[in-house]
Formats: sequence, structure tokens, C-alpha cells
Amino acid sequence: MKRFLLVISVVLCLLYSCPNTTQTAEVMEKPVVGKLEVKPAKPIVEELNIVGPDEAMAGDLVILYASVPQDAELDWAISPPEASARFYIDSNKRTAVFASRTKGVYIFALAVAIDGKAKCLIHVLHNGVGPGPDPDPDPDPDPDPTPEPGKRFVLVVSETGERTSEQAATLMGLRGYLQDKGHEFRFLDPDITDREGNVPKWFESYAEHIAKAKIEGSALVIGVFSKDEKSVTQIYAESLPETAEAAIEAVKDKGG
Repeated sequence: MKRFLLVISVVLCLLYSCPNTTQTAEVMEKPVVGKLEVKPAKPIVEELNIVGPDEAMAGDLVILYASVPQDAELDWAISPPEASARFYIDSNKRTAVFASRTKGVYIFALAVAIDGKAKCLIHVLHNGVGPGPDPDPDPDPDPDPTPEPGKRFVLVVSETGERTSEQAATLMGLRGYLQDKGHEFRFLDPDITDREGNVPKWFESYAEHIAKAKIEGSALVIGVFSKDEKSVTQIYAESLPETAEAAIEAVKDKGG
């Protein structure tokens, strides 16, 4: 039965329908009256997660670790599928490694079966992708909300540990559209840091824009490139739409 659920979960991962990544701790059973022993709760990992870097230089060895209970059954997948030739998993499936000189955004899915229940975890890796473009140093205080169509910079800021199945599907669908149209994009955690452990300078202004917009939860920011494509004017910041179709429509509405 466990194996059946695990296989079903992998299929769901690949179809971009992944459940929440947070596991609630079990409550200790109440003692039986007249007995001194209390049956302890089964030890589990409170938060299921894929631990690993969000960014890597092209060709660097990336190590991913599955933070899950020891008795969990696991299955990994990678998108795009053709990258699987560069993706290796150890025998107990707790650790996976990836290395590729091909720059791009890679999404790793991990199906987890625990006590007959299936879950799916998602991890996004930016491989060989440099820092996002700097915001316009002297932005128009009232930018044109409907600029001419052209290349866009799309930034999604979402908490990895709180990502829902709907958000995972939205990210994957949005990524496909942005890649096809040649737009630049980044999917980041709000507490992203650089190799020195500091908040990247290029991200500070985007974070301020999100804060001023009073967005709670995942955010979608859309910017227009300058003519030399060295800076971006932020023209839109809203909560991340619930579906890929709605997110794509938001990009189209802003000229993308």
C-alpha cells in the first residue's frame, strides 16, 4: 500500500500537484488510569524539507538532503526531465547530487510516503544564473501601468517551507511561459543570502517594494527593462496568483 501511494505521489509531483510541505507533530497519547507508563509519541521530523542551496555556479556540485523521518519512503524527480542524466541519488535516497554546466532553473520534486500518507516537496535551484537586474536608480514615481510590450523581469518571492501544491504548480507553469517568451525571472526565498551570508544588494529594493505594497505571503513582482537592459523599473507588485494561468495573465497584462 505504501509503495502504491509513493508511486501515485511521484505522478502528482510531475503533474505539478504537490501537497503542503509541513508535517504536524503527533500528540503524545494520554496515560491509562492506574498505570505508570505513558506511551510516547512516535518521533518524527516536524518540518519536511529538501535542504540544499538555492543558487550554484554552473558546473558546481550541488548536494540536496531530504530532511524526513528515517522510516519514510522516497522517490526523486527533476524538471526538466532531460537533466536527469546529471542527477544522482544515493542508495537510501536521503541524499541526491546534481551538477550541470547548462545554466538555468531546475526544479527538484521529492515524493515522501509516511504511515500510508503521501506528500511532495519542491526545491528550486538557479544554476549558473547571475544576480537579478538592479532596480532603476532613479525610477519614475508614477510609471506607466501599461508599458509597451517587451522583455520583462519577473520575481516571485515565496517561503519554501510554506509552499503549497497550488503554488508549486503556479511556479512551474509560470516558469515554462517565461522561458518560452525569453523573459528573465527569479524564484526566491524571502530570506535569501549570498555566499557571504548577506542579503544580496540587488534584492534589497525589490524587498522594499514588496514591503511597501503590504503583501502577505508569496509575492509577484514585474519589472520593465531599461533600453540597455542593465536596470529594471518595477511596475507591479501583488500577491502571487493562485494559478499559473492567472500569473501568466498578469505578466501579459504588463506587456510580457
